[in-house]
Amino acid sequence: MSITMSSELPSTLIGLNSNEGATLYENSIKKDILPFCKDQVNLTFCALASLSISFNFLHGKNLTSEDSMIESEEAKAIADRVNINVNGLTLEEIGAVSRINNMNTTVFGVSSGSQDVDGVVDNPDHLRKIFLDSLNSDKKEVIIINYFLPTVGFKDAFGHFSPVAAYNSDADRFLVPDVWPQNPTFWVKTEDLFKSLDTVDSGSGKKRGFIIVSA
Repeated sequence: MSITMSSELPSTLIGLNSNEGATLYENSIKKDILPFCKDQVNLTFCALASLSISFNFLHGKNLTSEDSMIESEEAKAIADRVNINVNGLTLEEIGAVSRINNMNTTVFGVSSGSQDVDGVVDNPDHLRKIFLDSLNSDKKEVIIINYFLPTVGFKDAFGHFSPVAAYNSDADRFLVPDVWPQNPTFWVKTEDLFKSLDTVDSGSGKKRGFIIVSA
């Protein structure tokens, strides 16, 4: 699998490193996961990098790496490294690996045709409500999205995993600390984010979605 993803931020997105992006963050509802965010190391390990960030945030210190997420024999049976190097992970698989790593995990599909999920989100308003419930919750939990890059404006035709860190109501945008090394952390419109989740994963033949994990 050959991957060469671009680093140019689409005009539809707002970078956190811009003045506008920083102002949005100051006035946002957020989980303090940014100190735990890091780039993926392996080209197809975006799901595992996102899980590692989540695990470390939930435990309040850096305990894991993307590789350690699949160290156990049980995890290897679901997420064989050779297969991940070729295909990455599906939404259902990241949910299973998350549970093996002792994280409480709820898997959400988008619209009809979803994978084996715990819940289904039908529209942008529904998505916003679930994400806001999570971000407003007193307990530590993390949202990990499985989205299609071109739908939010990137040129690269790949599915991708990354966490969600914050929401700004005035702009109606969520903050995504993208784990791809060349992509900056960005703000994306709720409607565009929903559309990017409401796409078919070629690996599973089913709709994408997101997971919410907690300790």
